[in-house]
Amino acid sequence: MGLSKTLLASIIASMGGGTGILRAISPANRLVNNTLSVSPAYVLHCAGRYQHYVGSGDLSEIRLCLNNFIMGTTNISNPGNTLTVESAYIEMVSPAQSVQVLFAGSASKTLTNGEYDVVSDAVLPSAFGLTKFDRGAKFYVRIEVSIPNTGTAVLPIIRNQDDNTTAANYWNPASGTLTNISGTGTLVWTGSKTSTRGYSPIVLGKFVTGDPRTWLGIGDSIFDGTGDTLAASESIGNAYFSRALFGTTPATTAIGGINTGESYGKVDAWVSSGGATPRAPLFALTKYCSGAVDEYGTNAFDNTGNLNGSQMNAVWNLVPALWSYLRSNASSTAGASAFKIVRTRLLLRTTTPTGNTPADQTQYGVKWEASGNTDDFNSRIDAALTATTIDAVLSTDFVRGDANVATTNYHRWANGLLDTADGTHPTSAVHKTLAAALRSALTTF
Repeated sequence: MGLSKTLLASIIASMGGGTGILRAISPANRLVNNTLSVSPAYVLHCAGRYQHYVGSGDLSEIRLCLNNFIMGTTNISNPGNTLTVESAYIEMVSPAQSVQVLFAGSASKTLTNGEYDVVSDAVLPSAFGLTKFDRGAKFYVRIEVSIPNTGTAVLPIIRNQDDNTTAANYWNPASGTLTNISGTGTLVWTGSKTSTRGYSPIVLGKFVTGDPRTWLGIGDSIFDGTGDTLAASESIGNAYFSRALFGTTPATTAIGGINTGESYGKVDAWVSSGGATPRAPLFALTKYCSGAVDEYGTNAFDNTGNLNGSQMNAVWNLVPALWSYLRSNASSTAGASAFKIVRTRLLLRTTTPTGNTPADQTQYGVKWEASGNTDDFNSRIDAALTATTIDAVLSTDFVRGDANVATTNYHRWANGLLDTADGTHPTSAVHKTLAAALRSALTTF
């Protein structure tokens, strides 16, 4: 007895094509890092339409990667309940068509509490009448999920987004209906609904040829987008890491990656026990990128007195531990690009400026002043580059009020309120400048 056409199509889709290396292919990929906690007497549904671009190179397939955990500040957490993908579609802009995403041949998939790295079957270009997905092609992920009504249920959601097009809502199926999840264009509901950021999966794919660079962004609120107030209206990335991946015209400049930035985040979220234990769900993402940009460190240094030598070593030792785990978890598939690590130097931290000059700021804390812990941290980053432990360092000194590290103005924002609204987070103007510098560094590999 022969295989049914449906089963045969599922087998072909699960095999996929291209180079055989699954990579994170969109600059708009973000790891879920926030929660929607509800106590419904019904199964809560949530749906969104998320904008993406094909990044880094032409694709032979697209897949979705599902995770049922939440990125945290010093750890990851599980929601405490299942998460069910009711249905998902890839909507191409050209041609204007949506194709359903399957999971082992099924339209729906339930993830257990804490389950991670669940990858869909492949969506092939031929389903759209194409021979390949061209780099820069705009598309959307249309996805509807549900969580159970057992006590307080938690839906993992994204905190920030990279565009102003996302329309996500949650609702009670008894009082509201999503009418066009399988269609194209804006999602349409009838009845009651409530807006939210929603649940967004990671978009993966395989390149037609080679292994173009894709990047994993690891950092705190600066990578998550705090201070980048123009991001939503400009729709070319939120925070300088994501802006670097989008480029100025993503239809031609998009680079694939994943932004895992988290407000108040520390490197402890990735490694624990003094660096001895890696968080497996996070490092599972590493194989989908051929390099990483590490920005952590801001939240390791508060406004109290300087750490002593042993305390400083304890903070620092987590950093090379992170780098080591990144390299050991990188893809070992034949043809994979050698994994590269780019480290950003710490920015600066002051009181909220009262004007637009270095003199309009005062000391936040001695750790952030001349010869303080943050100067030590940056010098250790530079030493790691010299020792080839990492592959590049992004200097952020151009935002400082002086080039001499021994001066007070080196530890002040050069343009005060034009550079930062709170003394810690860059403005959109600085995010853009940093993005251009970072992109220049990333495209050298």
